[in-house]
Amino acid sequence: MNDRYRTTEDIGSLLLQGHEDDQLRLRDIASVTEGYENPVRNELRYDGRRALGISISALSGTDITKIGRQVERTLERLENERMPAGMEIHEVFFQPEKVEAALDSFLINLVESVLIVVVLLMFAMGFRSGVILGFNLLVTVLGSLMILNVFDGSLQRVSLASFVLAMGMLVDNAIVILDGIQVDMQRGIERRTALTGIGRKTAMPLLGATLIAILAFFPIFLSPDTAGIYVRDLFIVLAVSLLLSWILALTLVPVLADKRLKVKGNREGDPYGNSYYRALRSVLNWVLSHRIVSLCVGFGLVAVSLLCFRTLPQGFFPDMDYDQLYIEYKLPEGTNSTQVGEDLHAIENYLLGRSEITHVTTSIGGTPSRYNLVRSIADPSLAYGELIVDYTSPEALTASFDEIQTYLNANYPDAYVRLKRYNLMYKKFPD
Repeated sequence: MNDRYRTTEDIGSLLLQGHEDDQLRLRDIASVTEGYENPVRNELRYDGRRALGISISALSGTDITKIGRQVERTLERLENERMPAGMEIHEVFFQPEKVEAALDSFLINLVESVLIVVVLLMFAMGFRSGVILGFNLLVTVLGSLMILNVFDGSLQRVSLASFVLAMGMLVDNAIVILDGIQVDMQRGIERRTALTGIGRKTAMPLLGATLIAILAFFPIFLSPDTAGIYVRDLFIVLAVSLLLSWILALTLVPVLADKRLKVKGNREGDPYGNSYYRALRSVLNWVLSHRIVSLCVGFGLVAVSLLCFRTLPQGFFPDMDYDQLYIEYKLPEGTNSTQVGEDLHAIENYLLGRSEITHVTTSIGGTPSRYNLVRSIADPSLAYGELIVDYTSPEALTASFDEIQTYLNANYPDAYVRLKRYNLMYKKFPD
């Protein structure tokens, strides 16, 4: 079939070649009509009205947000120019919108984490030192993004979360160098010697510590399972950013310290002779003098931590913070799809009657399509159906989750009914 066949009459006029060099038209041997397949093996409804679904997937290596804008422009043009009267286009699951929202949220978290680290450093090491370390941190993050871009890295949840996770480690090398410079200057050492001496002493130990921190995440990169596929960028981003932080600590920090760092007070005095360090020295002396007590307290805290750890919810990834969930509904095998359709229609009416629910998409016979990689996919079956439910907000979804699950369990005891949120870990549909 092609675009030459625009009506059922055109299709009925299709010429067919017979076995004895005779020809006949399709309408001579078959009835050609326009309508939905009957009996229905797969059916889709949107807010109770029959619907047709179109799935659009981006190719690997493309920018999902740019593809999303192209799809929106195309749908708008089709709706204005070619859509028949009475037909509407609705988005059931629009991934680009969710990706943009997630990236915006992570970018805000990244900026907040940078500001928090800089402010804390200003209080702990002084205003000028905090500015130097903050600028070095900013250059480290931006430089890492540039390097990742050169090697075809991507900006997504895991890569941005890696920066947030590594924020404290990214300033460690710079703190060691800057503090050493500041202490040497306070001791009266010549300025250029103070700027370069600490780097010569600590460059290799800092590199060793940096490599240890990187290798701690290497097993995640090598993991062959689903978790490893999702979070392999965690190791890549940490490796690039931590190595760059080591390089900048030895090069950029001394230059900034030479321009901005000024030492006040007695240049010949002991920088560790103030009240803070005297108090710290007293505490350390007491701990070293009472080794048994200190070790018992340490082991006790570890034991308490292990006990508390058992009470934490376990899961490698949290549920996605979406305003949408899906409901799996399965009757015993051999059940007619008509019964599934009637039950789902009743559930539709119940859900649409709730104020926190905006839309319900119903699929009978199987999962509509693989529209999202982080959800379970059921095997096609006439005894299976599911509903994709849109809420006014993620908070409303969480608040009504248990209530709806309880209602469905009570009213459909012969069916397997489960409300499910989108989760990064694949969960197989139960037999």
